[in-house]
Amino acid sequence: MRIAYLILAHKNPSQLVELVTALDVPGKTRFYIHADQRSADFLDNPSLKPIMDRENVFFLRDRVRVYWGGFSIVEATLQLLRQAVDEGEFQYAVLLSGQDFPIKSNRHIESFFEAHEGKEIISYTSLPPKRWGWGPYIMERIELYWQVDGVSHLLEMTGSKRLQRWGWGAYSRLTRSAYRYAPSLKRKFLPGFVPYGGPNWFAISSHCATYALNYLREHPEYCKFFAHTLNPDELFLQTLVLNSPYRDHVVDDALRFTDWETGASSPRVLTSEDFDRLIASDSLYARKFDSTKSLDIVSRIRSHIALDV
Repeated sequence: MRIAYLILAHKNPSQLVELVTALDVPGKTRFYIHADQRSADFLDNPSLKPIMDRENVFFLRDRVRVYWGGFSIVEATLQLLRQAVDEGEFQYAVLLSGQDFPIKSNRHIESFFEAHEGKEIISYTSLPPKRWGWGPYIMERIELYWQVDGVSHLLEMTGSKRLQRWGWGAYSRLTRSAYRYAPSLKRKFLPGFVPYGGPNWFAISSHCATYALNYLREHPEYCKFFAHTLNPDELFLQTLVLNSPYRDHVVDDALRFTDWETGASSPRVLTSEDFDRLIASDSLYARKFDSTKSLDIVSRIRSHIALDV
């Protein structure tokens, strides 16, 4: 079972090295890594030296400036997927964050994908959602016209974190208000498509990946529509695959252990107090870890999965 790991990274290069090293199986894994262009010096960090010269590790040179909530994260993901498909040496493409870490051994991970061969592993729900606490305004992500990357870039140029937070809040309120007072401005969804959403992490077969890229090349209007949605990474692939011939082969699973219990807008950073829950989980991977807080738990997980040989 050959796996292409697609990794979106933006911080903590040493943590990325830990992730690649933990998942590296000679002859069976390849790593395609996108480092956020906003982290300008990321690829020059000496911490990356242990993996820089590995023949199965590829850093994308055409990097995207990635902004939360924007289409830029979809662009970075598609770049990773294109490179993996162009080289054509995998059976599954698995999208990871640079702050993920495996909580099962490589032997277990390989067995999982062998048992699910021919399936597409994507967590999803139809929209409006019948589950998940996405709030009452989830359809505004699709129906309103968003310019997330452009606005975020302009605000970033101010150099003020406070102004960026205030500016984004003001832009968001203005956009929502305009459409509530003028509902005729709301966008219609793509003809013939039912919208789906879910976590952006996936594990798809090489056949499904090739289908998706071919469809996008032949139907540029698909990307054009999602370029003006909010958080399109949680809508884009789910909608494409669940409206494709592969829809009957989808397994509803993100393969991730995450802790959203704090109610924050992102998962809680995992620490040693989470070890027992992680090991008891059926998930293959967990997020998120941070090298400033998670060194101990990563070491414990590494020792635990090493016992599964």
